[in-house]
Amino acid sequence: MAAAFKHSFNKCRRACFLINRNCHILGIHNVHIKLHLFDTLVVPILNSSCTIWGPNILKGCTISTTHECELWHRSHLKYLLGVVVVVVVVFVVVVVVVTC
Repeated sequence: MAAAFKHSFNKCRRACFLINRNCHILGIHNVHIKLHLFDTLVVPILNSSCTIWGPNILKGCTISTTHECELWHRSHLKYLLGVVVVVVVVFVVVVVVVTC
């Protein structure tokens, strides 16, 4: 049943890509509209086959923050909201002055 989940998951990812592309082409930048599109077009795809893959996923584990679907959902919401992951790199320069 993992194959059924992967199939639905890939369909959701493709739908999100198409939504993002069309929003970019049409100039839609409103977060509420994008979230509404996600809820109406992507969530039903994933939920349509949950009776097949849901019990198998929940049988052996709990859906936590490390589950593949949850990680993707969170990263896509961050993308929609414009949250940027910032990596701060600090360079320390030590200057040694030698006086003779």
